[in-house]
Amino acid sequence: MSRTREKALNDAIASADPGAGFEPFACAYIEFYHSDAQVKIEDRELQGQQKVFSALMSLLTLLDLEFGSALKRLQLLSEGVDEAGLHVSHWQLRVDGPRTVRIGWRAARAWKEGKIMREVIREVREENRLSFVAKAPEVQRSSNLCATA
Repeated sequence: MSRTREKALNDAIASADPGAGFEPFACAYIEFYHSDAQVKIEDRELQGQQKVFSALMSLLTLLDLEFGSALKRLQLLSEGVDEAGLHVSHWQLRVDGPRTVRIGWRAARAWKEGKIMREVIREVREENRLSFVAKAPEVQRSSNLCATA
């Protein structure tokens, strides 16, 4: 089941348009992450749905403020399962503008009962890179986000 869920999450992320708003990313988070998920981004440990959601929205807000319409789709470079049984995905976000910037990262996820329980995200350093670890203002989760009619 975790392989199917990992593929569904990666498909949802890859098909979302960063320039069109944050809702697809927020909905994917709500659907795929356990309420007590632990997420480590570089050296920053987060636990619990509100803290992880806030960090995700902060990152997206920071990218939007910095690049706006120059943001392009996220590209899934590879996915698989490592020797420890973690689902590993390599991603890249391309930003076009006066200079092209590529932001790359590796996400390793542990699943339980169809939800992500633990994720470790590490930046992949490349030429013309921009760090995604910068602090951004916290954003609160809206209770009616992704509500179905």
